[in-house]
Amino acid sequence: MAAEDHVDEEGVARLNERAAEGDRGAAQRYLSATLPYLRAVANRIVPAGVDPDDVLSEAIFRLLQKWDEGAGPREFAHTYVIRTIRNIVVDEIRAPRSRNVALRDDAPLADVVAAEKYRRIDLSSDFELVRTAMRALPDDQRRVLEAVVVNGRKPGEVSAQFQRNPAAVSNLLKRAKAALRRQVLVAALSEGELDCQRNATEVPRPPRLDWREHDRGETGIPHILGCEPCQRRWARWSGITSALGVSAALVVVSAVDVPSASAVDDTASESPHARRTGRGPGARRVSLAARRASLFVTLGTVTTGLTLAAVGATTLLTQDAAKPLAHLTVRATSPTVLALQFAVDAAQWRTEEISLTITGGEIRGIPQGWDCQTSAHTLTCVPEKGAIVRTFSVTPNGSADAIHYAVDVHATAGEFTVDGSARGTFPRSQP
Repeated sequence: MAAEDHVDEEGVARLNERAAEGDRGAAQRYLSATLPYLRAVANRIVPAGVDPDDVLSEAIFRLLQKWDEGAGPREFAHTYVIRTIRNIVVDEIRAPRSRNVALRDDAPLADVVAAEKYRRIDLSSDFELVRTAMRALPDDQRRVLEAVVVNGRKPGEVSAQFQRNPAAVSNLLKRAKAALRRQVLVAALSEGELDCQRNATEVPRPPRLDWREHDRGETGIPHILGCEPCQRRWARWSGITSALGVSAALVVVSAVDVPSASAVDDTASESPHARRTGRGPGARRVSLAARRASLFVTLGTVTTGLTLAAVGATTLLTQDAAKPLAHLTVRATSPTVLALQFAVDAAQWRTEEISLTITGGEIRGIPQGWDCQTSAHTLTCVPEKGAIVRTFSVTPNGSADAIHYAVDVHATAGEFTVDGSARGTFPRSQP
């Protein structure tokens, strides 16, 4: 694990309150403070035969959904997660396939949990491994994880999207979870020397938590036997898997690992349309669909009537089946250039507003034909008609280690509206 520091109960309570108000940075810190403990509780509550990682990820999703709706708990949110874990387990027990599974009840009560000391672990590097692993998965595996784990949908609800029956989607999901778990290990091992990187993809399928449990002759293991740095990285992966849960970490990353309130101005987290009309659910709150799908890559894949194809650290726009399909691509192509493309599959449509916020740098130039206004580090524009293909030049101002971007789009097509967002970080300049 990375370096640790301590957050006392009062500090966690403040983070909880700010998270309920829509502060994503506070939500991330709150989950960082409580995630290891919540996983430990899940391990104790969830009976054999049920994956505690899956249950915890679903419970965290429901908490984030409540916060996004403005109805989430303003205090003791971790107890809400624990109650949700219990409810999910009870539902599982009541399912016909699980009649012989008993509920374990040896976890601490919620009021005892509230009195616990909290330890915040800096999970940023672990989250980065999960993010890297997600991007490395085959397209169908990544998409099913986004749909089911990240966006909380059921296999039956997305069967049309994948053109498979629900049972086949469930099998795909199972394979995707196993692949993501292994790919996190591959990402960890790939941080080593060149020979470690070459060996990383050779590790067994599936890998065990302790590398010593594998036979000495299994593929990829001989190198691990003689490489102490690889052994340490394997142990790190084991800690992520058992102490956090890969699925739970995936939910946390997709939901709140975007520029925090401290990194961008408060209005940047809310779509420009919500700010203009006052119809946003609350200050600094962005739609759940827009937040949760950030950071993941769907390389050129378009599913009719359901999702927006995206490249780079961008958001997938979720559509109703009757709505026209929209395409948004936002990608930092260099340390100082941001490429943006946007179009809607409709005979008549209009981009009402595009808002671009840069943190740690300044935008150079306004596109010709765009009606723009600038405020602080935000450029808000009504662009020209038709499909948008533009690049923006950015000059670092030296005030931050990295330059972040936030793009919000609002368009109309007949009676339909299309709102979406993209968040990401420019690549660092090579020394």
